[in-house]
Amino acid sequence: MAFNLAYVPGVSPGKWQRVWRERFPATPLFASLASQDESFAGLRSGEFAAALVRMPIPGTGEWHRIPLYEEVSVVVVPVEHELTLLAECTPEDLAGEIVLDPPGTGLIWDEGDSAMPGRRSTEEPPSVKEAIEWCAASAGQVIVPMSLARLHHRKDVTYVPLAGVPTSRIALTWVRWLDDPLIEELAGIVRGRGANSSRGESPQPVPGPVAAERSRTVAARAPRKAQSSGKPTPRETQRKGEGSPRPGGKSNNGKGRGRRR
Repeated sequence: MAFNLAYVPGVSPGKWQRVWRERFPATPLFASLASQDESFAGLRSGEFAAALVRMPIPGTGEWHRIPLYEEVSVVVVPVEHELTLLAECTPEDLAGEIVLDPPGTGLIWDEGDSAMPGRRSTEEPPSVKEAIEWCAASAGQVIVPMSLARLHHRKDVTYVPLAGVPTSRIALTWVRWLDDPLIEELAGIVRGRGANSSRGESPQPVPGPVAAERSRTVAARAPRKAQSSGKPTPRETQRKGEGSPRPGGKSNNGKGRGRRR
């Protein structure tokens, strides 16, 4: 009998499938890509035994859940956008930009410090994939987990790590009424518990902490800033008093700032 696992776009269950095959060679684990809504519908119907989804998990008391790791938030921009000169940007760098808010990102925007930066679009894309297509057409920038930016990569867009904004979190979940010892085994695998460990032992940390991933990405982007064409970055431009960069706008010296040419 097989074990059926759902996972949402951007999650990579391969490493856990390999461990599963080593421990349970007689019980195949089938991993199926599904949207957040499809994952929960499949759990309720019994199609899936467990799912890797983005928090928050809807409902109270219906689900078991094990939070696993945070994802790095990035902003997706056209490849010629001036924000690509930065190794990392902040919400202030998006002031005046149109920022799209598609469903399925797992990002929760509130008021105050957790408010979405930039300006809202009069129309929102129905999916992350379409949001990135809109971004390529210069209809706005998109804030998503890095895993989704990589999943929907295009040659005409890139992404920059975005500090100081909410992050999404991946969790393993299953219905409370389902009593399956294999789910407990999978929970041990995703939490890093060894094959001979008891359930009472502390699991090893799950790979993928947001701080470490952001640091690697920022470090990898840093040479791009140093090797740029010599044009000032948005922050350097502000410090020199040449005006705040806005898409399609004019700086004090009369030059367009929406895109680098």
